[in-house]
Amino acid sequence: GLIVYLGVKFVNKFATVALACVIFSIIAVYAGIFNNIDGNDKL
Repeated sequence: GLIVYLGVKFVNKFATVALACVIFSIIAVYAGIFNNIDGNDKL
């Protein structure tokens, strides 16, 4: 039981971090789109 409990706690912590990374990535993509709304092809 203890191993399962620790595993669940670890996965929950990792899931929170992973979710934060995904949300940040999505926000960054939208920020880039709005920042480049005039269609500039320069990288």
